[in-house]
Amino acid sequence: MTVVTRYPRQVLGSIVAVVGPLFTQNLLVLFSPTYATSLGHDRSQVLTAITVSNALMIFVLIGAQGPGKVVR
Repeated sequence: MTVVTRYPRQVLGSIVAVVGPLFTQNLLVLFSPTYATSLGHDRSQVLTAITVSNALMIFVLIGAQGPGKVVR
């Protein structure tokens, strides 16, 4: 039997504080490729980075929801 713990609210707050601006910049880059290339990145590279970081973010936010659960 393993106990799966969740993040406390303070940790979630700091995660959102770090991740929020990244998410907004990702959306900006996603919807305006010229912004991405002006940063000096290759378009496919940029899209890969965005996909990975957004997936990570969603994973973290889902993981941070709710109380701890006991998994058998």
